[in-house]
Amino acid sequence: MRGALISWTIFTASLAAQGTKPQAKPEDYPVHADLNGVTIAAENFGHGITSEYGALFAREYIAIDVAVFSKDKKALAFSAGQFTLRINGKKTPLLAQAPGMVAASIKYDDWTQRPGITGGGGLGNGGVTMGGPRPAERFPGDPNGRRPPSVPPVGTDDPNVPKEQPASLDEVLQRSSLPEGNQNVAPFSGFLYYPHTGKMSKIKSLELLYEGPYGEATIRLL
Repeated sequence: MRGALISWTIFTASLAAQGTKPQAKPEDYPVHADLNGVTIAAENFGHGITSEYGALFAREYIAIDVAVFSKDKKALAFSAGQFTLRINGKKTPLLAQAPGMVAASIKYDDWTQRPGITGGGGLGNGGVTMGGPRPAERFPGDPNGRRPPSVPPVGTDDPNVPKEQPASLDEVLQRSSLPEGNQNVAPFSGFLYYPHTGKMSKIKSLELLYEGPYGEATIRLL
């Protein structure tokens, strides 16, 4: 039992959000808001998601890159549940969705039978392409289905250097999401994902709403 608990702890730690690389200062983002001791900056990426492994396209979601800045070098408490997204002034804002749901929509977007857009990225001598339509595996071992895309490990000939294991699409999105908890020291940043199946051109106003321990803010993205 103890061994299983340790293995689970290691597994969940490997999926912890690492976030995106924050800009140098809040003014480097299109919008930002000053709160009680912290500054929240944000940028709307539409259906696009950038990651350390390349570009992704999530047709069912809007990706918002959120950054947190503070002059104090102390741990801050932030979570995705503190942020909602209001589109076109609708009364009920959208809740942020788990990275796994976004990954599933990308992996199985052939269910909708719509044309896709593919994002590609390189790593070392290899490459990775994610986001295009692919046959869904309808049952374990389905020969018509494909495994989720993974990132090739960094090549090395040194036997003493551990080889980096391939990352699944779920892991890539989790690593790129906003780090949560109360152990993060600013600046840090990461993506939040909100469901949206319509065209971005139909959006006339886009507001990121924050409500948490540092106050409240309405950040106009559009």
